[in-house]
Amino acid sequence: MCKALNSNAISELSDEYHVRTCRRDELDIWKEMPFDDMKSAKEYNGFMTEYFNDVYGSKEDLFFQKCLFVCDKNDTPIGTCFAWKAYEKISTIHWFKVRKNYEGSGIGRALLSIVM
Repeated sequence: MCKALNSNAISELSDEYHVRTCRRDELDIWKEMPFDDMKSAKEYNGFMTEYFNDVYGSKEDLFFQKCLFVCDKNDTPIGTCFAWKAYEKISTIHWFKVRKNYEGSGIGRALLSIVM
């Protein structure tokens, strides 16, 4: 465990992107986000739905308050991450993912900097 934050690890999001919360009508987008192709996303849709219901279903309002999207200039989600209190005890990072074609551009580091 870190005793102090390393400020060199923090990054700001480029001006071409913005962060906002996931909207209720975007739950399917969130469920697709962990997968690099639509075939896999469709294949695992049932699992993602079950996972959402099991983990976040009883706290759905809180999920939509916490779940962040990084969006491009068209407001299209390209990354996601959020902090969640697991087992009502430990703050954890959940579902950290940047879409494959945006990886390596600093979006993930900036997103983690925002979440943490």
